[in-house]
Amino acid sequence: MKTIFVLAVGIFFAGNFFAEIVHAEIRTVTGTGEYIMSKKETPEFAEKNAKLYAERDALEQAGIFISSSSIVERTKLKKDEISTFAVGLLKNISVQKSEMIPLTNDAQGYIKIFVIVEAKIDSDDFETAMKKWLSRDEQERINLIEQNKEQQKIISELKNKIAELEKVAKNLKTDADKENFQQKLSEIDKKTLAAEKFEEGNKLFDQKNYQAAILKFNEAIEANPNYSSAYNNRGLAYYRLKNYSQAISDYDNAIKNNPQHFLAYSNRGLANYYLKNYQQAIEDCTKSIQINKNYSGSYNNRGMAYDEIGNYVAAVADYQKAIELEPTFAKAYNNLGWTLANLKKYSQAIDSYNKAIELDPNYALAYRNRARCYKAIGETEKAQADFDKAKALS
Repeated sequence: MKTIFVLAVGIFFAGNFFAEIVHAEIRTVTGTGEYIMSKKETPEFAEKNAKLYAERDALEQAGIFISSSSIVERTKLKKDEISTFAVGLLKNISVQKSEMIPLTNDAQGYIKIFVIVEAKIDSDDFETAMKKWLSRDEQERINLIEQNKEQQKIISELKNKIAELEKVAKNLKTDADKENFQQKLSEIDKKTLAAEKFEEGNKLFDQKNYQAAILKFNEAIEANPNYSSAYNNRGLAYYRLKNYSQAISDYDNAIKNNPQHFLAYSNRGLANYYLKNYQQAIEDCTKSIQINKNYSGSYNNRGMAYDEIGNYVAAVADYQKAIELEPTFAKAYNNLGWTLANLKKYSQAIDSYNKAIELDPNYALAYRNRARCYKAIGETEKAQADFDKAKALS
């Protein structure tokens, strides 16, 4: 039995990266956010929007602190990873200041909401958070990193637009000026709401509450119909629920709104794989690779599809490329072992399974697959031991 690369690879490191933390260190980070309240909004709703921008600002400050920790330095997380990893470490986020600042002198004018938030980071949380982060498989981590980058980009663009509108607000003279201003403000309102619902959906997804996550992604897409990552992540939620056809529909929309969305192509390839559309899965993964040749997941996923149509040589080449790009990719080693066994190269297959198990000692399927190889070459005692281990882990 083979396994598809989805969201379950365990990544383990030799040594103890966490022993250096002896005393808890509590760090307080702050962030500021601004938002222009439209005439259709309540102050409470506008403050919530300003808080979103302030939290993102606090996240950047948290990233600076976290990047200096010995754990992060020794695990060699990249900058984009640190920012994403930091999301789960911000605790007790609270509004310390909320100020309403008139932008114009007239009573019916626009008001800017200025917010300062404060959050805590406890170094005692690092160990648990780091283990959780490293236990995610590569596709899940890259999905999180990419969506965090896109979210940061969207929020940065909205912040710039708010700053521009603040300048414009002071010079509104004609009715046409005011109408144009209101239209631009309404666009920001919708995209800000979409960003909020997207983050809420991601939290629910992380809690494995996929149905609730879908509802939040629905709200994000309703507010911003061009939100490619919201379509992609809703597709992932449908995928987790094994509704592959609906997942593909969402990946289609993600790609329509962002033709360079390599993760959506790769994710669509996975869904097509499970629908036994192997040639389409190969085409999707190939497109993903054309956009991003350094994403190991697409090579592994394409290798799975090649394996299903009997093109073992191409499958082996793809698994090897995936491993070259991601040396700790346990499932790629497992999948490589499976294909080598299909080629009756049992010794090489066992070596590959050994590596998968070394990377993930609780990888039940790798034990079971290795047992098949031992049985094929007459190593019955080793085969039985592996079968027993796989059963115990399962």
